[in-house]
Amino acid sequence: MKYVRSAITHGKVHTVIDNARFHKTKGIQEMTDELGIQMHFQPPHSPFLNAAEEIWRQLREFLRGRLFFNLQRLKEAIIEFFIFNPKLNINVARYLT
Repeated sequence: MKYVRSAITHGKVHTVIDNARFHKTKGIQEMTDELGIQMHFQPPHSPFLNAAEEIWRQLREFLRGRLFFNLQRLKEAIIEFFIFNPKLNINVARYLT
């Protein structure tokens, strides 16, 4: 949240997030209030509204049944998934280094 706030330096910031319990803790609510970030919660049991859930489902399916003998091979497979999935526009390699 602090990163988001630093990237958007003026005005109110709105985030749409799921109903994970940790999103609703007092500490998170205090921090978002302090940073001027308004949280909007998705309805309970609505993973179809969260694009990340679909990406994780597809990635799990892509990796299912494969065995990786080291972390590097797993990273390469994840990068392969994102490179060869034309619907995604994510530079995942920068997050895996």
